[in-house]
Amino acid sequence: QDEEAVVDLLTKTESLRPLTFEDDIEKFLDIARPYYALENEHAIVDDLTGQMVGFVCSARVEMPVGRESGGIPFAEAGRHMAAAGSVAALLRNPQKKRF
Repeated sequence: QDEEAVVDLLTKTESLRPLTFEDDIEKFLDIARPYYALENEHAIVDDLTGQMVGFVCSARVEMPVGRESGGIPFAEAGRHMAAAGSVAALLRNPQKKRF
């Protein structure tokens, strides 16, 4: 269902390339499970150039919302966004090595 929603947003020249934490991400980032809690990771690839133009994923909510409104606590949303931003930067970087 989530993947179908993302596919609707792709242009005619873009496609999704599935990623896994173990094969594509873990060896390059200094983050480990359970702190890395992203799921269904996909690179958005421009089929004409082969270049990664975006990153999409989902994340599971692990903390109680408490007194905050919304479906995810602010601190947890920040943690997931930081991880997603790090993965996007990794995928965009032409040098695939641990920094």
